[in-house]
Amino acid sequence: MGFKRRENVAADLFLQPEFYRMRRIYLLSFFLVVSLSSHAQKQISTQAHGWFMYFGNHRLADRWGIHTEYQWRRNDVALNWQQSLLRLGVDYYTKQGPQLTAGYGWIVTYP
Repeated sequence: MGFKRRENVAADLFLQPEFYRMRRIYLLSFFLVVSLSSHAQKQISTQAHGWFMYFGNHRLADRWGIHTEYQWRRNDVALNWQQSLLRLGVDYYTKQGPQLTAGYGWIVTYP
């Protein structure tokens, strides 16, 4: 009688300008909170390492030589041990140009 039945009340709600304004506010608030919380979780770690090394190939004869190598790796610039690496080897120089090396490596890693 005096009541008019509306079939699509939800569609009318989406057509109202207040709905769009509130949706924008909620979306902006959501992205603001997400971006601030992700920035708060960022951890900055400064790491300064020192890596000092020596490499040497010393020819003893036309075809033979020795290979020497030492690497001294430190963290906190050079205050704390990180790794010590020593390699010694025998070099053989071929007629075609490639160099073959056989040797031993001694590596110590510190926690």
